[in-house]
Amino acid sequence: MNKIPTFKDFSRLNESIDPTKNIIIGDSCTPFIAQNTKDAIILSKTGSEQSLWKSGKGIKWLKDAIDKYPVNNTIKNVIINIGTNDGFNVAMDVSGLFTSLKRAFPDANFLAVQGSWGWGNNKNITASQVAQFYQKFAKEGAIIMNPPIGSVSDPHSNLPVYAQIGKAIDTILDGSTEVANKDNSQENGVYTTSSTDPYHYKVINGVWYTKGKTISDWKSLINNKKANDILDNQFPNARTKEQKDENNKLY
Repeated sequence: MNKIPTFKDFSRLNESIDPTKNIIIGDSCTPFIAQNTKDAIILSKTGSEQSLWKSGKGIKWLKDAIDKYPVNNTIKNVIINIGTNDGFNVAMDVSGLFTSLKRAFPDANFLAVQGSWGWGNNKNITASQVAQFYQKFAKEGAIIMNPPIGSVSDPHSNLPVYAQIGKAIDTILDGSTEVANKDNSQENGVYTTSSTDPYHYKVINGVWYTKGKTISDWKSLINNKKANDILDNQFPNARTKEQKDENNKLY
C-alpha cells in the first residue's frame, strides 16, 4: 500500500484538473462521452489506432492498439468505453487488456463506462449480463461508472445519458476536498485513522482509495482485502453493506 504524507494544514487535493492528463478510449461512443466531460479528452476527433478509439471495435482491437502505444507516465486517468461490440462476452481477454493498459499508462487510474444494448446484435442482452461483464473490469481495479449508456435504440447521438455519465466522470476526477489531520477523523469524505498514521483514505463509488507521496492521484484498494477489512472495521459507516458485499465478491 502506498504511503501518504501527513497533512499539517488544510490541503487542497486535485485543485487544478488538467484534462490532457485524463483520456477517454474505446469505441464509437467515446466522442459523445468526451463531449459531455470537462475533465477528460479524446486523443483525436478522428478514430484510429493512434487515438485509441474507433467505431465498431472491441477489446482485442483496443488491446492491440495500446500495445503499440509508447509508455506515458503523464496520464493520470484512463476512461475506458469498450465491450458493446463484443456483445459483453465474459470470455473476452479483459485481464490482457489491463496488462496492456498498465504497461502504457503505469501511473493511471482506470474508469470503465458500461456500454449500450437493446439494439443491433445486442438487442437481447440484459442489464445483468452487462453487469457481470464489467465485474471483470472491477477485478482489475477499475471504477465502474454509473449509469451505463444502457438500453437504447441507437447510442450514436448525443443522448441525455451521456451528460449523466460525463457528470459522474467529472465528479470523480474533480476529487478536490479539504483534509484535516485529526485523530480517527473524517473531513469531507477523506479519512485519517490517527495523528501518526501516514495514510489518508476515501471512498469512491463504494471502493476504498488511498493517496501517497509517490503517486499524484487516488489509487484503488479494491483488491487489497487486508486494507479493506481494516478500514471497514475502523469506519463501519463509510461504506454500505451492499458496497462491502460487492467488493468482497472480488477476493
